[in-house]
Amino acid sequence: QAITDSRRAPRLAEEVRSHYDLGEDAIPDLLAFLDQQRILVYRAALDPIGDGEGVSGIFYNHPRMGYTILVNTQTTPGRQTFTLAHELAHALYHYQERGVVSRARDANSKERFADAFAAHFLVPGERLHELMATGPDGSISPYDVVRLHRYFRVSYATMLNRLRNEGLLSDGQYQAFKDVSPTSLARQLGLDCSEYTSAVDRPGVSLATYPPSVLERVRQFV
Repeated sequence: QAITDSRRAPRLAEEVRSHYDLGEDAIPDLLAFLDQQRILVYRAALDPIGDGEGVSGIFYNHPRMGYTILVNTQTTPGRQTFTLAHELAHALYHYQERGVVSRARDANSKERFADAFAAHFLVPGERLHELMATGPDGSISPYDVVRLHRYFRVSYATMLNRLRNEGLLSDGQYQAFKDVSPTSLARQLGLDCSEYTSAVDRPGVSLATYPPSVLERVRQFV
């Protein structure tokens, strides 16, 4: 039966990483990993997500192609990575359904489980604690959050939630850091700010609509 208990998500995320021998570090390319597992990922600019509305991703158990995922590119790269991990949870634990549409801020148990799985799958708690470097007085700054979210290739918001869930960020710090612009922080650090804009805002992404394995087949035929 489908697993929807969010309390099981951290352990299951750990087991999946162990099964695929992914270790505890950041996953370099989640799209390539899913493609290697024969999960076809397509990307398209759906309606923008705002105020809890809009589709972030879709999982579909296609009768001929098998597991397929559609990701909305009207979000930042970090948000798209989280969507990939979220839909992977549906593929692993909710495959009994032909399809699952994931909308922003859906509150049903299935979506909460997938969110929890994605967060722990992308940012393992043990590795996060190892990388967490605080100041002499045990303090943490928003710059630390930027460093960590870029290391794990997740969004700034995802990293804030993981730090709070792991007890590394107080509720007060969470609220204060949530109002800080990660784009401004990255710019002050001299970092590339392109990952804070949606992919559709950048040119030359038409081929990225298709899964790597599909593009490779086309290349072979050509």
